Amino acid sequence: MHTDKRRNLFFQGSIIGLIIILLLVRFFINNPYRRQIPVPPDLQNVSIPLREQITGINNKAKRKPTADNLGQLGMVYHSSAYYDEAVQCYKLAAQRSKSNWIWDYYLGYIHKEMGESNASIESFRKVIRKNPKVYHARYYVGEGYQNLNQNDKAEVSFKTIISLKNKAASPNKAVREGYYPLSTYAKFQMAQILINTNQVEQAEKMLLEIIGNQNTFGPAYRLLGSVYNMKGDAALSRDYILRAGDLLDYKPSVDTLIDRLSLISRSENYILKQIDEAERAVYPEWALILTSNAMRYLPGNPYLVSKIIKLTLTMGRGKQALSYLDQHLSAFKDDFNEIKQVGDMLYDNGYPAQSLNYFKRASEIRPNDADVKASLVLAYLNAGEKQQAMDLLKMQLDNQDNDTKVLANAVYIMLTRHDTEMARAYLSRLRQISPSSPKTYQLRALLAEQDGNLREAMAMYESALKGNPGDLVSIQSLDELYRQQKMWGRSAGLLRNALGSHPNEPYLLEKLGTLLVACPDTKLRNYPEGLMYSQRAFINKASTTEVMFAAGRSIAEAYAALGDKNNARIYLNHILEIARSQNAPKEYIGELQARIREL
Repeated sequence: MHTDKRRNLFFQGSIIGLIIILLLVRFFINNPYRRQIPVPPDLQNVSIPLREQITGINNKAKRKPTADNLGQLGMVYHSSAYYDEAVQCYKLAAQRSKSNWIWDYYLGYIHKEMGESNASIESFRKVIRKNPKVYHARYYVGEGYQNLNQNDKAEVSFKTIISLKNKAASPNKAVREGYYPLSTYAKFQMAQILINTNQVEQAEKMLLEIIGNQNTFGPAYRLLGSVYNMKGDAALSRDYILRAGDLLDYKPSVDTLIDRLSLISRSENYILKQIDEAERAVYPEWALILTSNAMRYLPGNPYLVSKIIKLTLTMGRGKQALSYLDQHLSAFKDDFNEIKQVGDMLYDNGYPAQSLNYFKRASEIRPNDADVKASLVLAYLNAGEKQQAMDLLKMQLDNQDNDTKVLANAVYIMLTRHDTEMARAYLSRLRQISPSSPKTYQLRALLAEQDGNLREAMAMYESALKGNPGDLVSIQSLDELYRQQKMWGRSAGLLRNALGSHPNEPYLLEKLGTLLVACPDTKLRNYPEGLMYSQRAFINKASTTEVMFAAGRSIAEAYAALGDKNNARIYLNHILEIARSQNAPKEYIGELQARIREL
């Protein structure tokens, strides 16, 4: 019995001793990493959520300095713009887990951000050795060599990516997808190398290949403009630079691994920069995801409040903005431009009652601003408060009866109310003070239209455009009148002249394109030219859905007229997809389907 007890005690003691030894071994293995964890920076002046985030993950990494914990601490520092601390943590994580490529990737990216090309290349090459399918790492290696003017090495990286065609950029699940495959960016970088090494013909071929496959890739058009300038073809150079203006010139490749940093960031400076970048590159859904995510941790940040209001209004989700208005108005109560901008956006999106508070505040900041007063009157009218609107307008006219802008606004407001007698009275006063101003002619045209005197209206719009050739309101109104009167030639001439002032305006491009494709006067039809204008409108960065529908139909009809029924069907099917996604009327969808069957 005593022997069994001694045996049990010995066995238990052995287990305890083994545990102690294991703990000591782990301690001695972990301790060098623990000691190298950077001391947190001074966090007194940062937000409480950021302070808690850094402190929490730092304590976790201290207790258990695994590769993941060290790397996560690096990501937190990285997403807070504490780059030195992030570099130290990424290096420790990479040392701790020599087979995991992810920490080398983030280390390479931070070196890239800091302009340290050699260090960036070294880290990304480690990534490639560990996982050859991380294609963004290859792309960044190419960029690094390009920055160092080692073009031959850069070409190797870019050619490898180009050969991959449209494969995914990384083997990870993406929160968002890029507009273009990584191979497109690699081709563009290759074209720049070819230009810099005097291989202009090859660069031209590669750029034409890019826009042949990705016709909305704006940077390729601009670079082609430079190529043709180098070749001495000034006309073609101007044409491609003009086409570049239709499109975004800033649309970086989407890196879903770097997106993770934006999603965990609680740093005001870092996250606002990422939101701005998403907006510039026209990723509104992603910008809204980032803003909404950041609002969870920084609900009092006025710039985030401003972002979420503007984004939701721009994307047609205005109801989401309404709960933030009081907070926004309080935060920006003395910022005239911000208050006026949000007020205008609310009014334009069908929230006149909510816009009232903004226009009232803007009017308090600048009591003599005629445009703000006019906005306030219109907001009152559309909110159903007609008496307040008329009282405000009368007060303004009593105080500023010789101000041409005040009078012009009064005429316009009366015309929107179809009160032609009052509009005529105010216009009479305006004509006495400023008889030949473009605005006076424009308002005379509007009144003539309401009176049914279309000839006089056209003459007045023409006079307005002589004084202000770029006024889009007069251009649009006059064009509609020309078409009503079947003055197709004058309509075409007007639109061509207007494009001189607004060369990238999608509305004008679509109208001219459609006229040249489907003009009732067949002598004025020009299918190749109409196709070109319609295509520019269809892919234009500022096109509305309505403009895209009209331009797409004209593209299809131009292709059909030119005998290319295959491309005609492709465009009609594309429009059909958009129409279904936008819940377009059944009649419109049925018409598209019928036309597809005809072709």
